[in-house]
Amino acid sequence: MKIIKIIIILITGLIITGCNVEYNVEIDENGIATQLETNIINDEYIKNAPNSEFNNVTNLEYFTNLEIPKYYNDTTINQEKNINTLDGSSVITYSDQYSFEDFENSYFAHACFENMNYLYEDNKLYIHFYGKFNCYYGETDINIKTNYSILNGNYIERSGNVYKWKINDDNKDNIDITFLISQNNNKINVAFIIILVIVIVLSVITFILYRFIKKGNL
Repeated sequence: MKIIKIIIILITGLIITGCNVEYNVEIDENGIATQLETNIINDEYIKNAPNSEFNNVTNLEYFTNLEIPKYYNDTTINQEKNINTLDGSSVITYSDQYSFEDFENSYFAHACFENMNYLYEDNKLYIHFYGKFNCYYGETDINIKTNYSILNGNYIERSGNVYKWKINDDNKDNIDITFLISQNNNKINVAFIIILVIVIVLSVITFILYRFIKKGNL
């Protein structure tokens, strides 16, 4: 199948070039944004190439020509790609934006995770990746950033509104990434904060007026 060939080519390139890869997901009111970022040394040649297709090909040439589909069921639409080159190295970024409804058809989710359960209903988003991680080439961090409330999640680390899962040699064949997000909770919290600010401001104004009246200045 074409999708299998594409992901194998991508993984092969990451392994034999020794590139570092970071996968980030951001969830907000606009939907779900994904970003796959790869750091390379431009003029290094791919070593130990598995076939002649990669002979005498530099990292930059390889990734310049590599396209990654947006959807697993439609490989005619590619993700947006950006190449930022500086001092002999480059950062290759593949990124795209999905609605909450069509994220379940994302290429990365289906190509890299053996199994996925996905549900978006009543302003709640549930994702469960499990089984083998097909895109493993070394220790990998999956980062999810959101200001929405996390009702449930088995992340191993949190930094502000960024939640992290780690894939390594011990769990790459049996990963378990679960999280449940509520948009409603976030809206309630925002409304609560706004009301709280209004109450505080009114309280301060009332206190100032009271002091003025008590001193006979008003």
